[in-house]
Amino acid sequence: MSEATVLCVDPDDGPDGPRARLAAEPELSVIGSDSVAGGKQQLQETDIDCLVTEFDLPDGTGLDLVRYVRDQARDIGCILFTAADRATVTEGLETPLVVEYLHRESPAAADRLAALVAVTVRRRTGTAYPLPDDESARLATLTGLDLESEALAAALDRITDLAVRHFDLERASVNIVGESTQEVLACAGPDLPSMPREQSICTYSILKEGVTVIEDTATDPRFADNEALAEYGIRFYAGAPLRTDEGLPVGTLCVYDDEPRSFSEAEASYLELLAASAVEWFEVYGRLAQHEAAAAGGDT
Repeated sequence: MSEATVLCVDPDDGPDGPRARLAAEPELSVIGSDSVAGGKQQLQETDIDCLVTEFDLPDGTGLDLVRYVRDQARDIGCILFTAADRATVTEGLETPLVVEYLHRESPAAADRLAALVAVTVRRRTGTAYPLPDDESARLATLTGLDLESEALAAALDRITDLAVRHFDLERASVNIVGESTQEVLACAGPDLPSMPREQSICTYSILKEGVTVIEDTATDPRFADNEALAEYGIRFYAGAPLRTDEGLPVGTLCVYDDEPRSFSEAEASYLELLAASAVEWFEVYGRLAQHEAAAAGGDT
């Protein structure tokens, strides 16, 4: 793991405090603050990989900082390292926040904190949404794709049309999972808008091989309170990742229904076949764009 920057917001800046313990880790660069206001200032001035914060701060709570992080940079891991019990921390929360919790008076708490920070940075846990281990390479690959072609859009439209006809559903889409949003490249049926990544099921689908099936989003704890899914009438979801030749998932091909339903292995296999076809079209039009650019360069 390359050096990661940790912001530790805690009034205890003594030699036995969390800031000093984290600074002893050779792969961590630690900056500190003792207040919500100071922490926000540090977040504005420095790129942070992980936030560690006490719950009780002089001018607010650690959750104020977590909320601020979630508004500014959703891929920062957040850890509450506090003597406050979990019930106190979560009391009054209108919506759940994705944050790790570690009681600072538990046995070997400081050492456990250092280990938790290392895992959070490496595996990108404690973020507003889960991230693949190869997220940086995935985003670099996505940047290199030519997704603006009208001919590509038409080819993807044909794939989504095939999907809705085969599965007898009203809606299918080809989605790209970007750094912080999900964008729809092609859609059959009622239009779907782009949405923040933390509201997207597809950000979970790109984490695994094969098809992700949610037979009823209302009973899945990850999505039961997802207002976007409720607004667009998504109760059933099946999504196959769009993987490049390098195995990097840049998005998904998905089908939806407004009622719960099952999805057979044969249906999953056909959805994967359609997803592979979509990726092939990415590659075809990507090569075409390269040839056109080379030809244009030769004419100048």
